Amino acid sequence: MGKSEPVPNTNEDNSEGYDSNSSDADENEYQVIKSTKIREMLRDETELQVSPEADEAMIKALNEVAAVITAETIKVAERKSEGSTVRSGHVETAYSQIKKPHNSLFRAINQIDDARAKIKAMADSSPFSDKNIND
Repeated sequence: MGKSEPVPNTNEDNSEGYDSNSSDADENEYQVIKSTKIREMLRDETELQVSPEADEAMIKALNEVAAVITAETIKVAERKSEGSTVRSGHVETAYSQIKKPHNSLFRAINQIDDARAKIKAMADSSPFSDKNIND
């Protein structure tokens, strides 16, 4: 139940002269997202041109997100699993746990906005308030 070992890059696209001794191979990154799929997805979503650099940045970002979800999934599976299998529920729990702080921030923003609206309504209803003070 320790830290899992990185999985080597299994991207089979060797069209760009992939060198197994390159720094990419040394990093032992598992590339979940493949370039051609991202390029197609971006082109399907917009009429804008997609630069190769944007494509690479999107792939890098998505692979980082996948690595975070994978690491959290392993933690969840090790805590909850009675066997040695990572299940879909472990992935879903991990993803929910990763999103939870962000969702909490948005809920807090909504609560602050609601409180601001109530306070503004009270101030506006006061006979002593200068309604143009915030203009």
